[in-house]
Amino acid sequence: MRWSINQRGLANNCATGTCDNTGNNIPLSSSHSSGVNCVFADGSVRFLTSSLPLLTLQLLSDTAYGQVLPNF
Repeated sequence: MRWSINQRGLANNCATGTCDNTGNNIPLSSSHSSGVNCVFADGSVRFLTSSLPLLTLQLLSDTAYGQVLPNF
């Protein structure tokens, strides 16, 4: 996870990992200006706001972290 939620201005640039908007490094984005809906491994769906710190987003997507995150 390299980009904040709804990060704009990356365009179609292979150097930033957003080439043709494909691959693992494109930002999570939505038409909602304040965040995105995400499905978690337990089947729950949560709305993650654009103000969520990038580090928290990275820890949420890290399967090896193994720790309980505080409320986000």
